[in-house]
Amino acid sequence: MAKARAYLGMAVGGEFIPKDRIAYMREFLKPKPTEMVVTVKQFFPKRSTDANAYYHGVVVRMIGEEIEGQYYDHDETHELLKHDHNAIISVSKGGKEVRKARSTIMPSDEFWAYVARCKAWALDFLGVYIPDPNEEIAKLMIEEYMQKAEAA
Repeated sequence: MAKARAYLGMAVGGEFIPKDRIAYMREFLKPKPTEMVVTVKQFFPKRSTDANAYYHGVVVRMIGEEIEGQYYDHDETHELLKHDHNAIISVSKGGKEVRKARSTIMPSDEFWAYVARCKAWALDFLGVYIPDPNEEIAKLMIEEYMQKAEAA
């Protein structure tokens, strides 16, 4: 079986314009007919490690510490936040509302809007101020989170 290759590019007016046009052309200009499967999906830039460290090491941690009496660990706090502040709501065939939580596949601007919703909820509902990433306490918490992640 041939190795699968991915080509990054833009869809413009019904045409795919690859970033690496030469590699793309080499792949598709075969001398004889070749069966292929083409999959199209929207590209989401990978979120930075710093953004993830801020979210998990500061936002989730501070909210989790506040609701610790509710028996939420880190993963449960993360799931709670996703479900309450970043769920896609749809209606099933039976008319029942379905909430699908997500956080990993979203553009950076949506991610930061989600973080802002989590921070606003923490302040309004729990009375917890969560510092911005550039505040000194947040920097220390991010550094601590990254060190723990590296050690694991």
